[in-house]
Amino acid sequence: MILVERKIRWVAFILLTLLTAFGVLLPNASAQTGDLIFAHQTGTPRGIKNFISAENGCDWMGVGGQVFDRLGNPLTGLVIKVEGALNGQPILQYAITGGYLQFGPGGFLITLEDHPVASVGGLYLQALDVGGSEISPRLGFVTYGDCDRNLILLNVREVLIQNAAYLPLIRR
Repeated sequence: MILVERKIRWVAFILLTLLTAFGVLLPNASAQTGDLIFAHQTGTPRGIKNFISAENGCDWMGVGGQVFDRLGNPLTGLVIKVEGALNGQPILQYAITGGYLQFGPGGFLITLEDHPVASVGGLYLQALDVGGSEISPRLGFVTYGDCDRNLILLNVREVLIQNAAYLPLIRR
């Protein structure tokens, strides 16, 4: 019987963790325990047609978006770093959130190429504080070789990851 109770508690813990991670259950905004991390906002990254640099049309490729805190407020003054390789060439570019208001108050934009290039697993975006310390993990994204997806929209949101879940053990 104890083994069955442990399995039920373990399954419930995993289920709660997954539901929270996928946004079905949202972490309590007033929670005092847990870690704050940055992750892709739901629905991004996403390749869309270049509307930012319309005069360049297909002769441009970049990544842009906004950064939000866990309550959905835009964050400004953070450093966004994009690094990796594209077309066999190293990429290292920086932008400041709030420096590109066409995406919104926490907006940023980084030009990657002068034409669309398809890439998978070679580019990463990371948020840094003004001192250069990493405040987010490296967030990977893909790029596309066509004009309908030469702007990669990548919003980043701070999320609260609970360290533990309390599930009471009820006995007869």
